[in-house]
Amino acid sequence: MSLAMIRKIIVPLLILFQAQVYSNDVLLTADEVSNSISIIDENTFKLLEIIPLGPDREYALSSSIKPGMQTNVHGLSLSPDKKTLVVTSNISNSVVLYDVGLMAKPIKYFNVGLSPHVSMYTPDGKEIWVASRGTSSVDIIDVKKLQLIKKLEVSNCPSFFGFMTKKPIVFIVNTCTTNLDVVNYKTKKIIKRIPLNGIFSPLIALTPDQKEAWVIRKDAEEVLRIDTEKMEQLESIKVGSYPQHIAFTTKNNLPIGIVTVGGENKVKFYSYTPTSKNSSLLVGEVNTPGVPHGMVMSPDGRKVYVATEFGDEVASISIDKLVVNGIVKVGNSPQSLIFAKELNYVKSNELVPRNDPANIETIKIDLESNNPKIKGASLSIRSAPHNIYTTFVVFGNFEFKDEFNFYLSKSVKSVGDINTDDKTLIGYVFCRAGGFSCIDYSSMTQDFSTIEKIKNKKYKIFAVNRSKTIFLQSK
Repeated sequence: MSLAMIRKIIVPLLILFQAQVYSNDVLLTADEVSNSISIIDENTFKLLEIIPLGPDREYALSSSIKPGMQTNVHGLSLSPDKKTLVVTSNISNSVVLYDVGLMAKPIKYFNVGLSPHVSMYTPDGKEIWVASRGTSSVDIIDVKKLQLIKKLEVSNCPSFFGFMTKKPIVFIVNTCTTNLDVVNYKTKKIIKRIPLNGIFSPLIALTPDQKEAWVIRKDAEEVLRIDTEKMEQLESIKVGSYPQHIAFTTKNNLPIGIVTVGGENKVKFYSYTPTSKNSSLLVGEVNTPGVPHGMVMSPDGRKVYVATEFGDEVASISIDKLVVNGIVKVGNSPQSLIFAKELNYVKSNELVPRNDPANIETIKIDLESNNPKIKGASLSIRSAPHNIYTTFVVFGNFEFKDEFNFYLSKSVKSVGDINTDDKTLIGYVFCRAGGFSCIDYSSMTQDFSTIEKIKNKKYKIFAVNRSKTIFLQSK
């Protein structure tokens, strides 16, 4: 029996028994801290429901992650036929498939590589590719068999995909090296590695005509335009502190690239001439109520919806007027944001466990003594002795450009300097003021020689937590 037939039978029965069922064109957010998906009616721009997919992130700190649990819900994507939703969670290292027409039960749960960032279907719908930033490979799922069938070796810390539909090419960005991998997704062969400036590329997006790929370079505060035919760089656009996501539309018959800039709480709009070098022009910007992260265009292309990850909101921005014309509250720390048609969600009464604060250890470190220019700054490190997951939050009065580098080491014999080639070094966290911009490389790679920022540096010990992990800052 097909899924469509199952829906026709089950949904009326659920309504009969007074279950809460929604059937709407909707916006979906992946809420990282509350471990949920928020559902917004796209027509009325009102919150319909917040679906808990697992315990909140505080629980993930205080309890062991159990099989089948989804923790740190981060990525959302749809199948080419828009009938299957893929949910990626980067602490539970999981990818879960849901039938968009009946989100009562998952279709399949997959355990994948360390710290998956996004999962996306190939354009033919036959495979799902998973970018796990804690590995140097891509997990590939056979959709028909619902099985993991291959690990494709790529550059270290794969983060996002740009799939072309006109030819079997996928561009893969990563967060640890300077490469943009170009892969034939039919033959699974790497065609080319395009060198880029900077080492932290969490996202890539193809223009609607697929003539260009736009790449976020978060550490370099820029977006790169890449010619997809010539496979060469067209332009480096300096967009500002902490760029996050990209979308495209048109205005006054001009193609427009849209960039969320987290360090400035702004969404910026750039006109450009396709495949023409250095042709971008900033044509407008809109202030957002919180740190802008993921975004998606309305079906008519006249609105862009933006998730604000520390405002716990989605903002609606008019393309024609470049103003925020609506805000709706969602779950905690929305990341990915997508549009789905005719989603049916059956409300569950299942209770979700919450955190036990007694199990969470918080270490606060004075940063002002280390950098007198930063008044009242401190680092809060939250961890649990049995769990690999740790949160880093920076507090204080400072400029967003201020940077903090922290390193993790085990079994240090004495207080003093160590080098990056010391075998005890197990992690690296790079923070910019504001806390949300901490990049935890320790969950992304074990090969720290690929991270330019930490080569040939020395460190001093800041603190030791219960699990005997040492937190250090560069001198």
